[in-house]
This record gives sequence, C-alpha cells and structure tokens, in this order.
Amino acid sequence: MRNFLLFTIPVILSACASLTDKKFILDTSGPTPSWVKDSKVVWQDGSKTFIKSQYTVNGTERVNGCYTLAKLGLEETLATEILAEVKGTIDASEVSLSNDSGIILAKSRSSEYQGSIKGLRVKEQYDERYRVGSNLEKQRCYVLASIDKQDYLRTKQSIVNKISEAAPEIKEAIIKKQLNFFNTKKTK
Repeated sequence: MRNFLLFTIPVILSACASLTDKKFILDTSGPTPSWVKDSKVVWQDGSKTFIKSQYTVNGTERVNGCYTLAKLGLEETLATEILAEVKGTIDASEVSLSNDSGIILAKSRSSEYQGSIKGLRVKEQYDERYRVGSNLEKQRCYVLASIDKQDYLRTKQSIVNKISEAAPEIKEAIIKKQLNFFNTKKTK
C-alpha cells in the first residue's frame, strides 16, 4: 500500500502541474488564418515561394516589436533554405569545405550576411496574447510573406556570389557540379 501511495502521489501532482501549463488565449488580432495552423514553414504555390515565421515575446511587450522580430525570422528562414540548396550542390560535388568556408556558409543564413533580399513581401500578420499557468502572459506574432521565383533566384545568386568571393574552393565545386550536369545531359 505504501509503495502504491509513493507512486500515485507524484503522478497526481504532475498531472495537476501540467493542467496549469495550458495555453489560455486572452486576445487575438482576428480569426486564426489557416496558414498559422499549418506546420509548413516554406512552400511553393505557383511561381511564388511562401515563408512563415513566428516570434514570441512577453505579454507586456509591444506587438510591433514582436512583428519586427518575426519579420527578421522570415529573412533568416529564406537564407537557410537557399543555404541548404547551395550546400547540397557543394556536398554532391565531393569537395570538402575548409573551416573558413563553413563560417561563410553559416554567415550566409545569419544577419551577418550583407546581401539584400529583394522582393520578399509580407502578405499577412496575425498575433495572439495568451496566458500560460497562473500569471505568465506571452504574445506570439505570425508573419506570412512571399517572394517571386525571379527574386528568389536573384537572392540565391547573390548568396552564391558572396560565398564564392570568400572561398574559391566552393566556387570550383559549384562550377564542377554544373559542368558534370551538362556533360551527363549531352551523353543521353
């Protein structure tokens, strides 16, 4: 009986503690859009790429600051997507990256990358203020943006050029991969 009580009491206490961690919505900017509920962060629809970002701040913070931070997240998400494509090209060419090259690739997806992302347009915003537990308020902002295919390709080229300037072995890897692609097309 004593063992049963030693096991049961912690289970009941942890269940009660988890009940206080539920999210209670206090205020929203309107009905929740479907893109907020969707798990996708980046997706294609026609000739546009859509990017979703979110950021959470304390409930007492201004919503404009929350939106600004979510918009910065859009740029990092887009740069990360492009970085994954570029890194895949480099990895496929079987060229090892030096330490400097790895740093440059990491910078390309951070705010240290000094190129501009042109054509990234915010389409919608949504925010909700909620309470977690008994007294902790949070504000979560969601931002949806899109970029045309041409602007996406220009941004990708800008990142590749920046990486190529700083790391010649990456440029050689990309050129080698492109040459291999065209050579295999000719032989078919």
